[in-house]
Amino acid sequence: MSQSPSKVQFTIGKLDAGMAILLTQDHHQIEFPSILLPKTVTTGSIIDLSVTQNPHEESLVHNHFLSLQSQIREAFASKSPRTPTLSLRNATQTSCVLEWDPIDIATAELKSLTLWRDGIKLGNIPKPMSTTTTKLSGLGIDTDYTFQLVLRTTAGRFSSEALKIRTHKMSNLSGIQVCEGTLPPEGHDRLVDAVDAIGAKTVQRRVRIDTTHFICSVPEGEEWQRAREMNVPIVLVDWIEACQREGKIVGVRGYYLDADPALRPKPSAPATATQPTSPPPATSPTQPTSPVARTSQTTVREEKPVDQSVSRLPDAVAAIDQENERVLRAAEGTGPVPVVVVAEETTVPAPEYVPAEVVVKTEDEEEVTDEKGDIEQKAEEHSCADVKNVKGENGEETFDDVPI
Repeated sequence: MSQSPSKVQFTIGKLDAGMAILLTQDHHQIEFPSILLPKTVTTGSIIDLSVTQNPHEESLVHNHFLSLQSQIREAFASKSPRTPTLSLRNATQTSCVLEWDPIDIATAELKSLTLWRDGIKLGNIPKPMSTTTTKLSGLGIDTDYTFQLVLRTTAGRFSSEALKIRTHKMSNLSGIQVCEGTLPPEGHDRLVDAVDAIGAKTVQRRVRIDTTHFICSVPEGEEWQRAREMNVPIVLVDWIEACQREGKIVGVRGYYLDADPALRPKPSAPATATQPTSPPPATSPTQPTSPVARTSQTTVREEKPVDQSVSRLPDAVAAIDQENERVLRAAEGTGPVPVVVVAEETTVPAPEYVPAEVVVKTEDEEEVTDEKGDIEQKAEEHSCADVKNVKGENGEETFDDVPI
């Protein structure tokens, strides 16, 4: 429903080819396209402008705009980029091959496709719209790794679930993927038998990204050239038989087509062929060691803490010396000569713990000489020693020292 028009009066103040200056009665001015003015107007002419709203046309334009918005949303906003899915194709002792489905970015624009290992960015995937595999070398033997593929687009960032893998041990031969080149019938049979025996993957006829070794006897053919371009080791069938024989991955240096067989590692000896370990020197009976030989044997001294009772031994010896001097003075005088000097047992307590001297003997005989026993024996002899009364050369009576 149209409304009544709004009418306004203007005076043309200036007129040129493109724009006219219109003045209102309250001294406002507006710029108005001169092409919309009547051709007869000039500067100073008075015109009336009427403005009317058209709701019908307004509704048609609005509906057309909403329809166009719906078409754009259905075409560009109903489908978002798909999160990539990362998987493991093959793993060996030091490498792995990862693969994923072709990426789908819907209507968004691709920014990058990157590979991450253990939270560290490895690099961008070349030609991300067509590349679906990648090979990583230089990995550690029997080591865990975590990989993730990250897709960045104008619609956002999409990360795959973390893929955890573990490289093989040296004894795990299941990751070997060989491609067969030119081989005689007998070589083909040897190759197939060895592959089945070690549990490796099926022999390929074409070199691919997961091919670990190319086996042939003659350097020729398209696949041999492709293996050279991809740096795949080209070896004889003897190599895989050596892996079967050793039960582990062996080096390829001596198994190249033109390699010297002398460079091949020597086969390890069977476990049952190990020689028995020589027994330790037998403690067979030998001739008894003479006293002279005993003196030349090694003596090991063992340091032991000295007991407090040993510290009292000098006091007891001093008391005995004093008693001996008294006996000697009495012998020189007129008094009676004592016959025996006995030390009190309380003055020389038997040591409970003294340094020991250990004598290490040979295998046939071991003797341990303990100074503790010698000291106790000497103390006991000293406590019960007799004073010997003898005559010297001049006829005077003398006394032997009491042994300590």
